[in-house]
This record gives sequence, C-alpha cells and structure tokens, in this order.
Amino acid sequence: MTQEVFGGFTLTEWTPGPSYYGTGGCYLYKVDMEQEEVKPFYWTHQNTLFQYCSSSTLAMGGGY
Repeated sequence: MTQEVFGGFTLTEWTPGPSYYGTGGCYLYKVDMEQEEVKPFYWTHQNTLFQYCSSSTLAMGGGY
C-alpha cells in the first residue's frame, strides 16, 4: 500500500466569509512517502476558487 500525505499552502489568512477568496499563489500538494517525492498542484487558471472558509468548512480549490 502506498502511503501518501496531502496538504495545502496559502498566502492568505483563513477568514470565514460568504465566498471563495485568495490568490493564485496557493496550491495543494501530496507527498508520496515511498518515493520520497512531493507533487504540487498549482492554479490551472480555469477559475478563481482558491480558498473558502465557514464555521463548518475549509476548502481549497473547486470546479474542474
């Protein structure tokens, strides 16, 4: 079984609000522990759904 870890990096502070916010400087990543490799997933420029925060939700990215 492959062991992987995922995470995200953002330049914008998490603040609860009604809509997505942030900048294209944020990204998601995964770490493959067996391959000792980090794979980043950068902004695709297809939308501006960077980060979202509410009292019950944290989200990074959205759409397709």
